[in-house]
Amino acid sequence: MSHTVGSASLDSEWETWKTTHKKEYNSPGEEAFRRGIWEKTLQKIEKHNQEYELGIHTYTMGMNQFGDMTDEEWNRFLGVPMCKVKSEK
Repeated sequence: MSHTVGSASLDSEWETWKTTHKKEYNSPGEEAFRRGIWEKTLQKIEKHNQEYELGIHTYTMGMNQFGDMTDEEWNRFLGVPMCKVKSEK
């Protein structure tokens, strides 16, 4: 299933996801930020699943309650230690 950012279908899917996972945000700004993360996550999932159909991957992915978390938040949630990466100059 492919989505167009800002489409009524995507709006509906976002509202359903928020309701399903009991998501509430403190401000319209925070909700917009979280929706942006959720949309990027959705795009990653769709790309991965298209690659699965081509035989590139051996498993499919799906959206869950963590779809609005940044990579940093997800790593903290998992307890992954944060490390500093030295930039090459």
